[in-house]
Amino acid sequence: MNTRVLVIHDEAEDYLDSMKDRFPDIDFQACPNATSGANVRRFAPEVIFSWKGKPIPAAIHRSYIALPSVEWVHVAGAGIEHLLPFPEGLTVTNSSGICSRFMAETVMAAMLMWSFGFPTYMEQQRGRLWRQNSWVSLSQKTVLIIGVGSIGSAVATLAKAFKMRVLGIKNSLTPVDDVDKMFALDDVHNVLPEADYVCIHVPLTDRTRHFFSRDEFQRMKSSAVLINTARGGVVDEAALVDALRNKHIAGAYLDVFETEPLPKDSALWDLPNLVISPHVSDSVANWQDRFIDFFMSNLERWGAGQQLLNTVDLKKGY
Repeated sequence: MNTRVLVIHDEAEDYLDSMKDRFPDIDFQACPNATSGANVRRFAPEVIFSWKGKPIPAAIHRSYIALPSVEWVHVAGAGIEHLLPFPEGLTVTNSSGICSRFMAETVMAAMLMWSFGFPTYMEQQRGRLWRQNSWVSLSQKTVLIIGVGSIGSAVATLAKAFKMRVLGIKNSLTPVDDVDKMFALDDVHNVLPEADYVCIHVPLTDRTRHFFSRDEFQRMKSSAVLINTARGGVVDEAALVDALRNKHIAGAYLDVFETEPLPKDSALWDLPNLVISPHVSDSVANWQDRFIDFFMSNLERWGAGQQLLNTVDLKKGY
């Protein structure tokens, strides 16, 4: 019997034919909505390509992943917290690293934006106010990268191109290219006062949920800026609102939030020293094609009995 692959995605039909052309000996089935349960169970997939999206709730994904026929799940994205817990013995891979360079560009854009003072000038423009403000070059700034994985490393490389001082935090203290000094996660409180920019690039786990809260904001410079393109749950949003309102920190850029879409009554919307984007830091043109190509490369490895790329450690959660 041919390998059976289920693609959970509301736009799966847009690319399923190309996958069938590349793998004529594999049976593919699309799950484009939340009402496909009976067909999925009859199909009994061995492999699941899971795309997170509002039309198909995470609970639906989890119910299919729990089917006894499933051996391998590939997540179209880096985070897997919405699919936990996985059945014991299941192989899980993700798409971590595929858009790292592009996400790093959004982080650099945020640092440049705050360094030059674009939010201030936009506010002045709305008030038709002509006022010239001095600014400090990034070459005189320090960035603290919390989580020096594929994205954090890409941020470090770009930051070094601007001659920034780069500090990194990671579980391992192994030297990383373009990072001037590495610290352990437990040292974060000691390092925060040195940073002009604090960039978050860690997965959402039990350890990192609300990792950034009131105490962390109190330890940052009053001139510092927080940048979060990782997961909204890593930051205590109530504490961030307080820190921004009371000028404990100078500003923040958020691309991710504890609840998405961000509720219209959220206090975050009205903060003048906060810039918001709607979880798009990885939405570079043709990003879907990059995820599809990576999955198909792993599918080839699966068929050849080779080790899969980006295997997730389910105990660590990433």
